[in-house]
Amino acid sequence: MLSELYIRDFAIIDELRLQFSFGFNVLTGETGAGKSIILDSLGLILGERADTSMVRAGCDRALVEATFELTPALQQLLSPLLAEQGLEPEEGAEDVLLLAREIRSNGRSLCRLNGATITLGIMREVGDHLVDIHGQGEHLSLLRPRAHRPLLDAFAGLQEEVLALSHEVGTLRAVQRELARLLSQESVANLQNGAAVEAIGTGSININPQ
Repeated sequence: MLSELYIRDFAIIDELRLQFSFGFNVLTGETGAGKSIILDSLGLILGERADTSMVRAGCDRALVEATFELTPALQQLLSPLLAEQGLEPEEGAEDVLLLAREIRSNGRSLCRLNGATITLGIMREVGDHLVDIHGQGEHLSLLRPRAHRPLLDAFAGLQEEVLALSHEVGTLRAVQRELARLLSQESVANLQNGAAVEAIGTGSININPQ
């Protein structure tokens, strides 16, 4: 569930922190009070397209942060995606997920998940599992093909198998990253050795006697 929404310098909002309780929450207010702006800010967290007009007048950036408390079922649902991207949560913090979106007046946009920089596509994919917005321009998961497999896995009771697979994927990604690091080090070493051999061949090595 969405437990907290923090908004700063977004549209007409200077700074706002909303905390939600478990169950049904209602935001009320007269026309023009800013209810739709709060929904727009939540849309940014779900990966919707940003616009520089969203930055409050006179400011250089807008920030939206959303804190989600994850149920065990949702943890299992998100685990393969996070593992695939190398975004596994720290031990003991698996039940909390923080999404942040920063919009700058120069048009740049920065997305973060638990403090790590991510692409807009990953933010959108994670957001698809967290929120459904019903209304104009519905953000409805049943209409998104990429949401169908997790729903089928849940219906078939395959949560344990999905979790086991996510762990294997996480291990594979870690090995791939380590292999890439070692290959990069090897490439640098080969270049250095090649430069040394060339220097010996041209007699350009400078030896400073002690």
